[in-house]
Amino acid sequence: MATTEIILPKMSLNMEEGTIVSWLAEKGAPIKKGDILLEVQTDKAVSEVEANTDGYLGKIIVHDGETVPVGTVIGMIVDQVDENIELTDQGSQLDTPKMQIKKDLQSTEPIEKKHSKEETLIRISPAARKLATLNQIDLKSITASGPFGRIVLRDVYRKLEEEKEEELAQPTTGKLTRVTGIRKVIATNLTNSAMMIPQFTISKNIQVEYIEEDRKKMNLLSSGNIKISMNDFLIKAIAQSIEKHPMFNNYYIVKEDGHYIQENTGINIGLAVATSQGLLVPVIKNVENKSLIDIAKERQELIKKAQNGQLSVEEMNGATFTISSLGTFNVDHFTAIINPPESGIIAVGKMDDYLYLDQGEVKVKKRMNVTASFDHRLIDGADGAMFMNTFETILEKNTWHLF
Repeated sequence: MATTEIILPKMSLNMEEGTIVSWLAEKGAPIKKGDILLEVQTDKAVSEVEANTDGYLGKIIVHDGETVPVGTVIGMIVDQVDENIELTDQGSQLDTPKMQIKKDLQSTEPIEKKHSKEETLIRISPAARKLATLNQIDLKSITASGPFGRIVLRDVYRKLEEEKEEELAQPTTGKLTRVTGIRKVIATNLTNSAMMIPQFTISKNIQVEYIEEDRKKMNLLSSGNIKISMNDFLIKAIAQSIEKHPMFNNYYIVKEDGHYIQENTGINIGLAVATSQGLLVPVIKNVENKSLIDIAKERQELIKKAQNGQLSVEEMNGATFTISSLGTFNVDHFTAIINPPESGIIAVGKMDDYLYLDQGEVKVKKRMNVTASFDHRLIDGADGAMFMNTFETILEKNTWHLF
């Protein structure tokens, strides 16, 4: 009997694991290539996994609600169902696929240390070691699940969860709710960002008098349903600033064999959107080639999809820079956390009036606070300052009505 493995695919750049939401096909059911087999909660959204061949669903290895690493064998497709198939339950072992280890060559048991000098003998990724050290976890108490018995991030997180569960097992009057879905994804991504990325911030108060005047005029003259918002100006200004400072469109990538800088071509701006499901970040692609009206139209469509839970993985992938605005919540200023592997994020506060003297006469202008967070591995302080000065100059120009 011929069998084909169903592998949990990598659906986004940062995806390391996925949670099985629901199998849509039943064991023994006939399937065609391209049929939707199951739904998976990724680090971005709920996505579908398709069959890559014709046949029958012979075995479900990883069941609904279980979380496994990318590349794990989660099921089997067979070419016939006239006999029972006995397959190793790889899912329950959570082995990292693509690297089946022979016991006589390498043990997958965690390596124990007898004293501090042997700590360096334990196979552990740099990120996992840092997380374990910060939380004062004894490495020999961690069960390794990585290749060749290596301790990886998920092993340390699992140990932390076990310790927290032990603490929470004490009598309490509070309600305990397990974190799942988008909220768990947000927590994991932001924790990784805060721990792994050295971030620095630059804040400026920018005059937006001309933008606000031009925005009102443009919307007044508009004959359609598309209305330009302040965010549309900001998105366009970020793209124009990146065109003058291309390094801000790069990614800093860490791999097993070294560190790399990835130079991206299109300028793709993510827009943080608060929804009932949690924070989602749809992406407007190739902003440098789009007008304000194009940006406004796409922004409205993406926000609507986000609020209705209809965003695709593609619509949330590929951002090179992000904007987060809390101005509508009456927030003066705040600092946002970078969405890896992007170079930075700009946090936008509310627009307000301020008084100033013009030849002895008191006048009023509008301004707002913008605070940028940058990845210091990619961006130096002087580069960040020049970028923000460019951003300010673009926003304060009085020719926006020409766009």
